Amino acid sequence: MQAQSPGELALLAQRPVRILVVDESLQEQQILKLKLEGLGAAVIQVRHGRMAIVTAQKVEPDIIILDLETTDMPGLEVLRHLKSVKRTSSVPVICISSARDDTFRMRALRLHADWYLAKPFRFSEMLARLRYLAQELAAAGPSQANLGYEDLRRSTMRAAVDTLSDVQDVRKALHGLKGYIGADDYYLNTKLEICFRSLVRIESRLKDFRGLTSQRAPAAAARIAPFPTATAADHEDAPRDPAFGWRDPFDDSNGADPPPARDPPAEDDDLGDGTHGGGGRLD
Repeated sequence: MQAQSPGELALLAQRPVRILVVDESLQEQQILKLKLEGLGAAVIQVRHGRMAIVTAQKVEPDIIILDLETTDMPGLEVLRHLKSVKRTSSVPVICISSARDDTFRMRALRLHADWYLAKPFRFSEMLARLRYLAQELAAAGPSQANLGYEDLRRSTMRAAVDTLSDVQDVRKALHGLKGYIGADDYYLNTKLEICFRSLVRIESRLKDFRGLTSQRAPAAAARIAPFPTATAADHEDAPRDPAFGWRDPFDDSNGADPPPARDPPAEDDDLGDGTHGGGGRLD
C-alpha cells in the first residue's frame, strides 16, 4: 500500500507546521516522528517535562503533543505551565496518556487541553485533530501576516498607552520609596532625582509618540503603489490569496488537473496494540 502523500499538514496550514513531541519513550517518539514528518511537519522532540516548557517558549511550536506520564514532573503540571504562560498559552496541546480514568481526563480538559487520547489509540484519531488544527493555523495566518496600516497604528498606540501606564506606576513606587529615605541621605536622594528626571523624559516622548500614532494615514497615500499594478491576466495562474480562506489542495473545481489517484492513506495504524504502526506500543 502506498504511503500517505507527504506534506498534507503543510498544505492545509499553507506553511510549514512545527510540532513539539514530549514523550519519554524513544520508541513512541520514533513512531510519531515518522508519521508526522510524513505529513510534512517539522518535529521537535524532548523527553522530559521541564525541557518541554523551556523548548516550547524558545521555538514557539504550532502544536504540542504531550505525554502526561513524564517522570521529572507531573504531566498535568507541565500542561498547567504551558497554558498559564503568555508565550505558549495559545498553542494547542494534544494530551496522550495510558490512564483511562475519566477523572484524570477531565482534569486535563479543565487545564485547557485541546484534545485527549487514551493509549492505545489509532493514529487516525490524532490525525483528525491535526488536520483541524492545521486549518485553524491557515485561517489565523493571513490576519497576522497582512496587518494593514490601521491595525498597526492601533496596536502601536495600545503599546504606547500601556508603556506610559507602567512608567507612571514606577514613578508612584519611587515616590513611595522616597518617603522612607531621610532628607540627609544625599546619595540615595540624588539617585532618585536622576530616576525622576529620566521618567519625565520618557513620559514626554511617549506622549509625543502617542500623538503621532493617533493621526490617520491620508487616503490618497494608501492608494499609491510602489510598483506598476499588475493586470488580472498576470494573476490568472497565481494561487488564491490566503486572505480569502483555505483552498482544498485536492479540489479541482478551479479548472486545474486533479491530482493522480492514490491508495487510501495508512491512517488506521494502531499505536499501542503492537499490531500496526511499526510495532510500537503506546501503553
